Amino acid sequence: MWSVTDLADSELFHKLDKNCPATVREHPKQPLFIALEKRPGFAHLCEPFRDHGDLAASIARCIAVTEGKPRGCRHSEIGRLIASALPGDLRATIRDYAGLDFDNLVRLLGRDISMGDRKLRADQVHWFVENVRQGTAVCWPYRPGFNLTDFEDVYGYIGALLTEPSSIKQPVPLRMADYPPGPVNRRRYLLVDWRSYRRTPLIADLRTSLGISSLGGVDIESLHDDIKSWSGLIGRMLKEVLDDGKYQCPISENCLTAPATNCGRPVVPGNRLQVMETFLTAAELRVPLVVSGVAPEGDRPAGIWLVVHHEDGSW
Repeated sequence: MWSVTDLADSELFHKLDKNCPATVREHPKQPLFIALEKRPGFAHLCEPFRDHGDLAASIARCIAVTEGKPRGCRHSEIGRLIASALPGDLRATIRDYAGLDFDNLVRLLGRDISMGDRKLRADQVHWFVENVRQGTAVCWPYRPGFNLTDFEDVYGYIGALLTEPSSIKQPVPLRMADYPPGPVNRRRYLLVDWRSYRRTPLIADLRTSLGISSLGGVDIESLHDDIKSWSGLIGRMLKEVLDDGKYQCPISENCLTAPATNCGRPVVPGNRLQVMETFLTAAELRVPLVVSGVAPEGDRPAGIWLVVHHEDGSW
């Protein structure tokens, strides 16, 4: 294992630096006088929910009748009410980055009510009722570094967008703590890069945490708990990867053991600490981290490729 407090002096760091193509890296030459919170690629927009025409009460009535099993509201009607309650600029971000105009957003919100974990969905819809009623202020990334297809459903995607306003200047802004987050789509390649975090302060935080952890001074659980509160894909993806902590290389792949030495071959971590060390290396090198299970769909994006494989098939 290399010294995470001095990666630039590591032979492995230099091997990756040599093997990871410049075309996939964040351009480092940004003016130093630009404040971190004003970087073009990491801005947030903020706005409160607006209860136009008592939307919260309408959603609540729909839910109450639907759960009571009489005729109830159609799922599409609940979807329309939730979509109407979202801040206008948030709907614009969803339109521009997820390709969902208002009608398609309504359609997915209605369709996904009956998909996945029913209790999770009920809790998510109830969250909208309460927070629309209260006019809660929320933030979201101006240019999200993740996609709708990175999540199992649109409720997980919206939950990843929703960001706690008081946290938007942190190295990784925090999600809305009481919104029940949805699972990531483990059938895809999942990519995290500099659009999801402030690189310099996050590296400093992780160097401290991992440098102590590798010496046995800090339980990785404390870092795991912090990650669960991160917004965006980065928090949900790393949380799910770290949940188990038992990893193996699938028979179909010729894996490297962590840390990675080649951007083109899959890395299988030996433990949870090595997952975070691999992420830190990617951040240090300004290279995306790509995470996948055994048989992901689509083309693999460029970046350090971390393969997660569990015997139970959960990845």
